[in-house]
Amino acid sequence: MEKQLKDAELKVTVQADYSGPIQSTYSNYAAISHTAHDFRIDFAQIEPIRPDAVSQIKKSGIVKAPVSVSITIPVSLVEPLIAALKSSYQRFNESKKQKK
Repeated sequence: MEKQLKDAELKVTVQADYSGPIQSTYSNYAAISHTAHDFRIDFAQIEPIRPDAVSQIKKSGIVKAPVSVSITIPVSLVEPLIAALKSSYQRFNESKKQKK
């Protein structure tokens, strides 16, 4: 996602720099919360349930998924992020249709 920054005398485009080491993690679960000032997205990976854990899960009704990444963003980034996700998801769906 590119973001245009505007100033009285300066207009630049910010682009992600992938030249350094990047830590990547897989997530199949996300929890979103917010305060008056920011939003937080916690990412986790839910693993298959081990047979020895079934009875405890039946009692509690809870499967714990350790959070691997927590990202906090300002409220001003929420709408552009949603728009970028929608756009990317639409392109993804269109490319799937073309492959059929």
